Amino acid sequence: MLYSVSRHFDSKIETIINETSSILKVPESDLHTSFNEYNKDKSDIPYIKLIVENSTFTKEDFERSFNKKYRQRYQVIEDFWKKTLEEKLLPLKYEVSIYEKE
Repeated sequence: MLYSVSRHFDSKIETIINETSSILKVPESDLHTSFNEYNKDKSDIPYIKLIVENSTFTKEDFERSFNKKYRQRYQVIEDFWKKTLEEKLLPLKYEVSIYEKE
């Protein structure tokens, strides 16, 4: 039972990372690495520069998707990823850790 619950949360994490990868147009592996090393107590998001640099947004696509200027992409991507980490992924990671301890 615990294994299936943990797998459920892991699956949700994978889904969110996959969706975020599609939205930000970055490799999933970059987001996984950042997520695995993210610490809410620190202000920096691990590998955010790499994530932004690896984004394949064109200027037009970015501006249409986020309604922001392309030159703001670093901050926009960082804010989007941080919100995803803190509001969606970290709560799931916490749930997984609870079930793994039992």
